[in-house]
Amino acid sequence: MKMNRTFVGVMVLPFILAFAGCQVLPEPSGDPTVSYVLTGPEIAAGESITSSGDVDVGLRPVEVPDFLRRSRGIVVREGVNQIRPQDLARWAEPLEAGINRVLRERLLSAPTISSVYVHPFPTTASRDFDITIRIIRCEGALKAEGGYFARFAAAYEIVRTDGSNQIVARKVFSAPEFPWDGKDFGKLVQQLSEGANLLSSEIAVELGRQR
Repeated sequence: MKMNRTFVGVMVLPFILAFAGCQVLPEPSGDPTVSYVLTGPEIAAGESITSSGDVDVGLRPVEVPDFLRRSRGIVVREGVNQIRPQDLARWAEPLEAGINRVLRERLLSAPTISSVYVHPFPTTASRDFDITIRIIRCEGALKAEGGYFARFAAAYEIVRTDGSNQIVARKVFSAPEFPWDGKDFGKLVQQLSEGANLLSSEIAVELGRQR
């Protein structure tokens, strides 16, 4: 009888350990990473973004600093020389591609612009101006006195393509410092999108002056 109890205990022990192991395994959880995209101008249903304008422009590849281009995480600047790329708040596409897309959509909605070609330009496309844009800031930032804000800034150049290569505009654009709570990355991306749209609007005005 004693041997039978020992035998039963030996047989039951692996099942007890297996059951206990099942109980302590963590339950699977979903990926907490959230991806964001920049948004262009609001387009009503059925509305076309093509324009009846008479200016054809070429949009060269947008230049983005390496620290923004290499990081898929949204960058928050917490000091003059300190940045913190986010692990859980990321760009859904390369930042330069997102900015290029927003710029093209906004320029096409301008009444003076007929076509916007992206690089590499079609050999048959006739362009009046080429636009070069270099992003300086596209990030969240902590003010020295405390509090966060969205920061978007860029340098741009507009050049005639008639063979003269005349630079008709060369400026630095800085969007207003939109306040941000430092936590809502959807809101931050919305504000950075607004910065990109304001940049596009300024470029569209400059192009209108050159007609």
